[in-house]
Amino acid sequence: MSKDPQTLRSIIEVLPSIVKRELPFKSRNEILRAESVLSNVLLQLRSHMNVMTAVDRLPPEILLNIFERVTRHAGSGGGMYLNSKRRKRVPTRLLLTLTHVCKKWRDTAINAPALWTHIDDYKQPQLDTFLVRSRQAPLSIHILAKRSGPAAAGVLNAHGQRFKRLDITLQSGGDYILQLLTFKAPILQCLTITTEGRHSQLVIGTDHSPLLFHDLVCNLRALAIVGLYSWFPANQFPHLTHLYLAEITGFTGDLLHHITTLLSNTPILQFLHVGGLRPKASSTGVTHTVSLPALRSLVSTSGDLRSAFRLLSLLKLPEDALIRLDRMTCDTQFYHIHPDHVPVSRAYLNRLTRLEVATYDDELHLVAEGPNSGLWIQADSIGGDWLEWLTQLNVLLPMPYITALHHSAITEDLFLALLRQFPYLDELTLSLDSDRFEGCESSWVLAASLYDKLAGADGVIYCPGLEVLKIEAKTDVPGELAIDALFALAATRARLGQPLRRLEIQPGDMGVLDLFVEALAPIQEHVRVLRVGGFGGEGLCGFRMQSMWDVPGAERWWILPSDEKPLYILP
Repeated sequence: MSKDPQTLRSIIEVLPSIVKRELPFKSRNEILRAESVLSNVLLQLRSHMNVMTAVDRLPPEILLNIFERVTRHAGSGGGMYLNSKRRKRVPTRLLLTLTHVCKKWRDTAINAPALWTHIDDYKQPQLDTFLVRSRQAPLSIHILAKRSGPAAAGVLNAHGQRFKRLDITLQSGGDYILQLLTFKAPILQCLTITTEGRHSQLVIGTDHSPLLFHDLVCNLRALAIVGLYSWFPANQFPHLTHLYLAEITGFTGDLLHHITTLLSNTPILQFLHVGGLRPKASSTGVTHTVSLPALRSLVSTSGDLRSAFRLLSLLKLPEDALIRLDRMTCDTQFYHIHPDHVPVSRAYLNRLTRLEVATYDDELHLVAEGPNSGLWIQADSIGGDWLEWLTQLNVLLPMPYITALHHSAITEDLFLALLRQFPYLDELTLSLDSDRFEGCESSWVLAASLYDKLAGADGVIYCPGLEVLKIEAKTDVPGELAIDALFALAATRARLGQPLRRLEIQPGDMGVLDLFVEALAPIQEHVRVLRVGGFGGEGLCGFRMQSMWDVPGAERWWILPSDEKPLYILP
């Protein structure tokens, strides 16, 4: 038998002419058979070309690692937004694209169950494909229950034992939620339930304390409930570290009773968020306190300040916890401070050493911080300003060890009220920017009054231990800083043996810095350090949020709405 002289090159050279010559005489079936043969040949050629590339020589485990990193970066393994308006479909397009590159890639991806574990029920055929390809791997699934309650229940009941994470988005009137949560969930770590639409009350029968998953002990690490405020789960949560409750404005019972009951079942809770507390929540019959020994951060947003204080008074918190009451409202006209209603323990307040206060009209910014703890209040007043409330601040929040005060002064009454409450100050930072506020004293009036009090002009020296004074005034005229009174202050305290160790002044216009340096020069002999200007773009008295308020781990399980993240909003 002779050797076949044909080669691939010789066949390719004659193939076009043969096709052109014989094609007109071939039947449709013959042409289809020829097309099938040629298609298979092309697939073989392309497959062989892929084998020749460097990427195709990667071991399957390396290729799989790349796939996992790519899909994770695309968001298929990321957190879920708690805001229903930003809840999106689980991104799957990139993963599906990887399976259409070549046979090796397709085989590698399809035979990797972990790649197919993040899915939603938006398209039933795709959901079925992911459920099959994930095999028995733990699942993270987003159920859009508004579309099909019965269909969602079928998926949950059939595959619930594999769920590691479950995100449910409901529409208003989704009174079937508890019926969806009757499956066994032995490995479920994160459950989020969000309702579409604002303040969409979901009435769930008469049971305010149902058991999730029909099991007393629940292994959840994270639980978020947004908009469901007619029930609170009665389970024990020995492993829960993150709890988020929001839009609970319409609860008709004793809200704080239900919240504290839930918290009593969370012994290792680290992050607590309670949003939407209303004024009536403060009228509670709860008298016992709940200990949260592992808590790192407590946040309450978009609610009534007095109700938030009442909740705080029912909790026993670690002394290094961070408390943030943000975007709150308070009826200061009818909020009478009582010394028996201190919202946090004295031991906690004793650790606070630095205080920031800025207020104008109905807006308040108050942040008290210690080495590892802090109390943050940003609120709007209803029915009045904050003067009387701040005058009694040390009754509600006695902070005897505040040694540094940073205040944006716009009225004499306000900053004098603050100075009287913190006699142990050794550092005072004052921003005199009152000229931009209508009806407030001028910078000169504020400065002169301050200097007189610190110098003991009326027989009593405010802040006798004061060592550092920092003043920033939005003026380009040295006289507006009441230079004569400032000189008298420095001289008096030096004579009495209580000198200022450091005096720093920031003018409003650096173009007139020389004028301020010249005007302040005589004070140099009475202070150890005098510095005028040159404090950088943020200025001397800029309010700067400390990095500790961005608590690591707060968004471990979900993405918080942007208006619930820590951000200074100054009056």
